[in-house]
Amino acid sequence: MPSVNINGIGVVNFPDTMSPQEIETTIRERILPNMAGPPAPQPPPERGFFGTLGARAGDVAGSLVSGVGGIATGLGGVQGVVTGDFDNTLSRAGRRVQETGESLMSPELIQKRQLLEQALKEAESQGYVAEAGAAFRTLVQNPGLLASMTVEQIPQLLASFGIGRVATAAGQVAGRAAVAGGKRAAAEAGQRAGVATAVTSGAGLQGGEVASQTYQDVMNLPAATLQQSPAYQELLATMSPEEAREKLASDAGRLAGVMGGGISAATMAALPGAEKALLTQGIPRQAISRILRTGAGEATQEAIEEGGGRASQNIAALRADVERDIGRGVAGAATTGAVLGGLMGGVSGALSRPETQATPPGAPSTAPVAPPAPPA
Repeated sequence: MPSVNINGIGVVNFPDTMSPQEIETTIRERILPNMAGPPAPQPPPERGFFGTLGARAGDVAGSLVSGVGGIATGLGGVQGVVTGDFDNTLSRAGRRVQETGESLMSPELIQKRQLLEQALKEAESQGYVAEAGAAFRTLVQNPGLLASMTVEQIPQLLASFGIGRVATAAGQVAGRAAVAGGKRAAAEAGQRAGVATAVTSGAGLQGGEVASQTYQDVMNLPAATLQQSPAYQELLATMSPEEAREKLASDAGRLAGVMGGGISAATMAALPGAEKALLTQGIPRQAISRILRTGAGEATQEAIEEGGGRASQNIAALRADVERDIGRGVAGAATTGAVLGGLMGGVSGALSRPETQATPPGAPSTAPVAPPAPPA
């Protein structure tokens, strides 16, 4: 059994099946990072008025660019689910765009994002309530982080809304041609087509994002973790370690993508979320009612979607990481999704079109009547 004396730890024994390269990778990626404590927070740099304004503009621009990159990554994930190839052009392009967006963000915002990630990781071992509380506190105590993560969702919402609007127009044209019910029946047919298309596109992007994250998760697992997987050991009989890892990662990504996309489609179809609010008119006329209804619906939908997506990722990764806790990160993801969804849903509800009250057949018209022309 090979042994390595690591400074600050002592002698660590490794399985005989591990190669020197795998041992070196495990020490570098799994053991040494756990020795270092959390980075000390750095004080924000001194800026004047225009410097502060530029930093905030960079945060907004970076968040939007990162959101656009997320769309490309999601589409790459969809391609991976269909073909099994997750290292495709769309996925690589999406990651590059996301890295570009992050480069535009201020150091303070990057630090706040790292703070959220660190808080969630530390709370994972303390139970679901602690994890959810850590997510909620970190977001509420950092309005800039909350705003950035909300802005990051705008490109995907606009993409689903745009696709839904095109489908709505097409559905209205088809409705006028096929439904003998006049403009109202055509409008209802268009709305149904638009909502269905928006739900499908949004669920597809969510499933693709979950698939991509799962693939990367398995590809980044330490070699020592993979060594404990019976599925990995079975694959080693017919392929190299790199090919076996790739196979497990691809299979996990495809499974997680299907599960995550299905959860997203079901919740989007069942709950009054942002897409429905922007594409339909069957919502309350009062602004407060619209905001509360859509905000609550989107918060619930995002909590189930994000929490379910993380659970799907954990379930799919079990073949590669046999000690994976299915509930790892679920509470934090669900809470983050609920907070962001509530904000996005409230804004969508405020911007949505309220329902109109049609005049019943035979009822007197309330439209103003022009006075009769004076006699010549």
